[in-house]
Amino acid sequence: MKRFNFLLFSLIVISITAVAKEGMWLPLMVDQMSYEDLKNRGFKLTADEIYSVNQASLTDAVVIFGGGCTGEVISRDGLILTNHHCGFGSIQRHSSVENNYIQNGFWAMNKNEELPNSQLSVKFLVSMQGFTGKVMADIEKDISYVEKMALIKAKIENLEKSIEDTSAYQASIEGFYENNEFYLFMYNEYMDIRLVGAPPESIGGFGGDTDNWVWPRHSADFSLFRIYTGPDGKPAEYAEENVPYIPKKYFSIDAGGIEEGDFTMVLGYPGSTSEYLYSEELKLIQEALYPDRIKLRDGRLEIINSARNTDEKTYIDYAVKQSRIANAWKKWKGVLYGFERFDVIEKRLAYEEWLIKNSGGLKNELSEIYDMYDDTYNAFKPFGVAVNYFFESAMAVEPFQTVQKLKNLLENQPEETTDEELISKLESLSTSTFEGYNQSIDKDLTKFLLQSYINDMDESLVPPSLKELAGSKDISGYINKLYEKSFITSPEGFSNLISLVKKGKKIKVSDDPFVVLFDEFVNVYRELLAQDYEYYGNELENLNQQYIKLIQKIDTTKQIYPDANFTMRITYGQVEGYSPSDAVEYHFQSYLDGVIQKGNSGNNDYIVPKKLVEIYEIGDFGKYADASGKVPVCFIASNHTSGGNSGSPVLDNSGKLIGINFDRTWEGTMSDFYFDEEICRNISVDIRYVLFIIDKFAGAGYLLDEMDITW
Repeated sequence: MKRFNFLLFSLIVISITAVAKEGMWLPLMVDQMSYEDLKNRGFKLTADEIYSVNQASLTDAVVIFGGGCTGEVISRDGLILTNHHCGFGSIQRHSSVENNYIQNGFWAMNKNEELPNSQLSVKFLVSMQGFTGKVMADIEKDISYVEKMALIKAKIENLEKSIEDTSAYQASIEGFYENNEFYLFMYNEYMDIRLVGAPPESIGGFGGDTDNWVWPRHSADFSLFRIYTGPDGKPAEYAEENVPYIPKKYFSIDAGGIEEGDFTMVLGYPGSTSEYLYSEELKLIQEALYPDRIKLRDGRLEIINSARNTDEKTYIDYAVKQSRIANAWKKWKGVLYGFERFDVIEKRLAYEEWLIKNSGGLKNELSEIYDMYDDTYNAFKPFGVAVNYFFESAMAVEPFQTVQKLKNLLENQPEETTDEELISKLESLSTSTFEGYNQSIDKDLTKFLLQSYINDMDESLVPPSLKELAGSKDISGYINKLYEKSFITSPEGFSNLISLVKKGKKIKVSDDPFVVLFDEFVNVYRELLAQDYEYYGNELENLNQQYIKLIQKIDTTKQIYPDANFTMRITYGQVEGYSPSDAVEYHFQSYLDGVIQKGNSGNNDYIVPKKLVEIYEIGDFGKYADASGKVPVCFIASNHTSGGNSGSPVLDNSGKLIGINFDRTWEGTMSDFYFDEEICRNISVDIRYVLFIIDKFAGAGYLLDEMDITW
C-alpha cells in the first residue's frame, strides 16, 4: 500500500516500544504517562502532589497569564513570574518618553509603587473532570460530522452557561483526541494584577530576532507581577484597598544549580500541536504550504530589512512588524529542516504501515481510512494550497487589514452611537494605522504581494480589478494609482473622512479603490474557495476523529497523549545538550560571558546595558555564580513544549523552580508535529540569572526576601 525504508521501519518499531519523554499530559493523566517512569528518572513527589482537588499541589501555583502565556506564583504574597515578552504589553502601556520602562526597565521598590493593569488578568485551574458522557448525551450517532459538531458546540455552550450560573468559577469544556473525548475545566480569574518588575528590553529581550528560536541564548526573559484580591480574599477589580493574594500553593526556588542529566518537569498551557497527522498532510506542509509561506515572507522581509538599514527612524518604526513577520517565518524554516533531517514523513509512513501490520481485526477499517485519506487529500490539496497562498499574500496587504478594521467599525456600530464616539474610534484607528507608517515601504510590500498573487495563482482566482495585469511583470503604475486615489493609505485621507463626520455627514467608503479591491478578493474567496475548502476540511476532520480512535485501539505499546489545546499540561525530560549538525555539539548551559561576547559583536540585537557590563568587569557575582565562578544565564532540556508554554515553570525532581521556559531550539521546532528526543529542546532562563538581575542589576533584592530560596 505504501513504500517505506525497511531499516527505518525496524527502527520505528524498536523506538515505539520504549518509554519516551515526549508527551503533553493532562494532570489527570499522571498514571497514563507512567508515574513509574517519573520515579525511575528521579522524581520525588507523589502523584497527588502534582495535581489534587483535595490538597495543595503543583498545579495550584500555575496560572494562565493574560490570553496566551503561562505564569507561576513564587511567594506567599502572590508574586508571579512570567516571561518578559508575555508581560511586554503591560510594560509598554505604562511606558512614556518620561518613563521609558521598555528601554530602562521598571522596578517597584515597595508594594505602593506597583502598577495596576486594567487589561490583564490571570486564571487558576480549580478542577478538571471527564465530561464526555454529558456532552455526548442525546447526540445521535447516525448524522453527518458537520451536524454532529454543530450539536456538540451548542451543547457545550449550554452546559458551560448552566454550570457558571451556579458557580463562582468560569467553566470551559474542551475537546480532546479530535473531539472524541471532552473535559470540563473550572477556573478562578483574578483581575487586579500589578506590575512589580521588569528588566530593560536589552536584557529581557536580549538577542532579538537574531537569536529567536536559536541556541545558545542569553536572554533574561522574565517579568514580575503581583496578584491582588479584595479584602475578603476573593477576586476583585483594582481598588486601593485590595490586598496581596495569599496563594494555596507557591513554588520554592532551588538556586543550587543544575547538571547535565538532571530531571526537569514543565507545567503550563501549550497552545496547539498536531502529533497524529496522516502522512499526506505532512507532505502537504513540507511540499507546498510552508514553502509558499516562507517564499512570501522572504520577499516581505527583504523589503523591510533593506528599508530599515537606510535610517535609524525606519529601523525603529518597522522593528515590531519585522519581528512579527520573521517569528513564524523562522519557525517554519526550522520545521522543514527537522522534517528533512529526521525523515519525519518516512517515519510517519513507517508508523502507518506498522499500524496496519498490528491492526488485527481492525485491518480492513484502518485500510479504508487510509484510502479515504488519500482520496480526500488529493481533492483538498488545490484548495488548501490556494487558501494558504491567499491569506499569506493578498490578505497580508496592510491597507486591506485597515479596510477590515474600518468595515468592522462602521458596520457594527450600535444605533445609539454618537458622532463623537464614532470620531473617537476613527481617530484611534488612524493613530494605530499610521504610527511608524512609511507609505513608500508599504507600496513596495503591496506591490510584491499582489504581483506574487497575480503570478502564482490560477487566473480564475484573480479579482476583476487585477485581471488586465495578468502576465504583467511590473504593476508599479497600478499600485501608484491605487495609493493616490485611496484615503486608506494616508493620515490626510483619514482626516478628510473624520472631517465629514464632524460636519454631520454620512460617510461612504465603498468606492475607495482599496475597499473595492478588498471586496473583490473576499468575493473570490467566498465564491471560488471557501465552500470546497470547508467541505474537504470537514471530511478530513471526520477522518482524523476516526483515525485517532483506531490508533488508541491498535497501538498498545504506549499511551497516546492528546494534542495541546491551551489546557494545563505536564511534560518532563532532562537537562541535556544536543548536536544540530555534524561536528557541532551544544552544551546545555550559557553564561554571562556570552552576553558580553555578543555585546562586542556590533549587532544591534546585542546591546548590553552599561551597568551590566560594569558588574561583569568587577566580577560582582555574589552567590549567583556557579562553581566555576561564572554566572549561568539559560539552559536547555528535552521537555516537550510549544507556544503557550512561554513563562512556564521548569521544576526539578522535588518540584522546586529552577527556570522559566521561553522558547525552543530552531532545529527542534518540528516538535509540534513530531517530537524527537535527539534534537527537540526547550530553552529556559536559569533561575539564578533571574535572581542575579533582580538583586545585582536592579537593586530590588528585597523581593528575594519574600521567596523561599534554597542555595
